[in-house]
Amino acid sequence: MKLFITNERGRREWLWIVSLVGERAALAALASLPGQSKAFQLNIAKTLNLELPAEHDLPQTSENVDAGRRAGERELANMKKMLKF
Repeated sequence: MKLFITNERGRREWLWIVSLVGERAALAALASLPGQSKAFQLNIAKTLNLELPAEHDLPQTSENVDAGRRAGERELANMKKMLKF
């Protein structure tokens, strides 16, 4: 069964699951999903008796750190324009 990662949060959820149980156990849970269950992180977490954390508690990736930095730089530039610096 192939893992469904549809967005950045899903990727971060997968990283969180792997960090807790290890890649081998996470992949075993993926392979053991019952019946028609989709291979989403929520279903894998349920199989492992885990509850996915809030988004701010998920591990950061270099992509979202870089995106946050760029957004902050744009916001600072906009503020400087408004204050005419």
